[in-house]
Amino acid sequence: MIVDGEMQADTAVLPKLLNNYDPFSTLKEEANVFIFPDLSSGNIGYKLVKISGGLRAIGPILMGFSKRVQVLNRSMDVN
Repeated sequence: MIVDGEMQADTAVLPKLLNNYDPFSTLKEEANVFIFPDLSSGNIGYKLVKISGGLRAIGPILMGFSKRVQVLNRSMDVN
């Protein structure tokens, strides 16, 4: 996994912006994993991406417990 520091979402998903704004980044293609600073930001971000991009969202995943915890929406089925 290639990991880079903080950056804005458009920079993370558009290689042209990444090359312009952060030429020293270790990313060479668009990011496919996003880490948000808090649960509210994460909910907003992943729902927008899921709806607008037709993508499969996994998360939110909460850290800081003895093991990772994934929060499931009420609308999710067993799969």
